[in-house]
Amino acid sequence: LSIGAHTITLTATDSHGDTGSNTITVTILNNPPTVGIQNPANNSRFLFGKDTVSFNGNAVDPEDGTLSGSSMVWTSNLDGTIGTGTHFSTNKLSKGTHTITVTATDSHGAQGNDSVTIIVADNTSPTVTIESPINDFIYTYNDENIKLQGSAVDIEDGVLTGESLVWTLSGTELAELQIGTGPGPNFFNFHSYELWDTFTITLTATDSQGAVGSDSVTITIGE
Repeated sequence: LSIGAHTITLTATDSHGDTGSNTITVTILNNPPTVGIQNPANNSRFLFGKDTVSFNGNAVDPEDGTLSGSSMVWTSNLDGTIGTGTHFSTNKLSKGTHTITVTATDSHGAQGNDSVTIIVADNTSPTVTIESPINDFIYTYNDENIKLQGSAVDIEDGVLTGESLVWTLSGTELAELQIGTGPGPNFFNFHSYELWDTFTITLTATDSQGAVGSDSVTITIGE
C-alpha cells in the first residue's frame, strides 16, 4: 500500500446477488531516517587552504535500514553541496563559519538530518601576556634578580609552552639578547648594567604554523 490514509472495504456477494460490506481506515506511515554526524566535532577550527576536513556520518531508516551513497548529501551554508555518502574529505572549504548539514532521504522521500558548525580561518597569532615584571618597573641593585613570567594562548594550538616562548632583552645601546625560554618563572640579573639605563623585555610566542605574537614591558635600573 502507498503511504497515506486508506479506506479499506470488504464486500461480500451471495448467490442471489445480495451484498454486505464492512469498512476500516488504515494509515501507512513512512518514518524519516535517523541521522548523525560523528566527525567533525561541533565548533572545530581548521586552517584555510591547509587542513583537510574529514566528514563521517551515518543514517538508519526504520523501513529501509542503513542508508549510504547518494541518499546522504552533505551541504555547507557557504559552499552548497560538498559531498555525498557516509564519509569523504575536502580541503576546498571557503573561509568563514560553516553550518554543515547531512541530509538523508529514504526510498519514499522521507528525510532526516544533522548539523554541526565548523570554522575555517587563517592561522591566528598567539595572545601573549607578561605577568612579571610589570610595565615601567624600576629594578634596584638591592634586588638579586628579576622574575620573568608570562603566558601564551593560541586559538589553534591552545596553551604554548617550552621553546615556543622566547624572552629577549633590548636597550638603546644593547643588541637584542635572549634571556630565557618558556612561560617561567625565569630569573635575570641586571647587576652588570648601568644605573638609570632603560630596557625592554619582550616575550615572543610562535605557534605550530609559524604565527607570532608578543608582549613587552619597560624596566629601568634605579638606585
